[in-house]
Amino acid sequence: CLYNGAVLAHCELVFISVGNRVYKHCTEFTSTTCVPCSNSSYTPQPNGLLSCLPCTLCDPGWGLRVKTVCTRQSDAVCEPLEGFYCTDHRSGGCIQATEHSKCSPGEYIQRTGTADRDTVCSGCAEGTFSNGSLHTCQPHSQCEDRGLTVIKPGSNSSDAECGNKSSPALIAGVTAGLIVVALVAAAVTGVMFRIKNKTVQNTGKSLLMYLYIHIYCINNVLLYCIVLYCIVLYCIIVLTDYCFCTVLIMYIILYYILY
Repeated sequence: CLYNGAVLAHCELVFISVGNRVYKHCTEFTSTTCVPCSNSSYTPQPNGLLSCLPCTLCDPGWGLRVKTVCTRQSDAVCEPLEGFYCTDHRSGGCIQATEHSKCSPGEYIQRTGTADRDTVCSGCAEGTFSNGSLHTCQPHSQCEDRGLTVIKPGSNSSDAECGNKSSPALIAGVTAGLIVVALVAAAVTGVMFRIKNKTVQNTGKSLLMYLYIHIYCINNVLLYCIVLYCIVLYCIIVLTDYCFCTVLIMYIILYYILY
């Protein structure tokens, strides 16, 4: 155990070799004795220590992990965890680390964080967006180029939302269609009622038949209005084909009157 294998007389100070410590100092009659360092301790150079140095703990709570394990001859070396960067370097390693900054919505990652430096964020330009996890800001969707309208404008943190949203002209068209449906239904009902009423008068049937004709006409009108309105809405909103819609309405009206 003696440093350089030297045996020193008269119990002079003896340096213990690397990885060992003094177990018992020499006396007038005995030489110095040594023992190896135990687990989790070390001595990096010849020494006269009675105890070995404790190994550095790479604590995940400090954002650290083991880069080089501790041995009897050398201390452990720590490095930052993934997603962390070192804020305090020492002895070729790191003794404290901090988590990388996260870019906020509306910002993009201008420079990715490393073990030695933090993430750098930058704001998106007008007409682009990022949720904070992108390396470049993305341009807003152009709804008009896709034949759609803007439901929700884009911001610096979210894309524009496109869809088939009713315009004021479209709403006016639907309203006009409702009015036409109601007028046609009323006219058809009046014609039907007069025809059936004359039939009752000519046949001399009872009041019960008269009430039956009223109920029959009203039920037909309600059913007709519901079906026709659904077809109008489907044609205008989904198909967005006004010409086809007009022809279809005229066909339904003529069919109902004639048959």
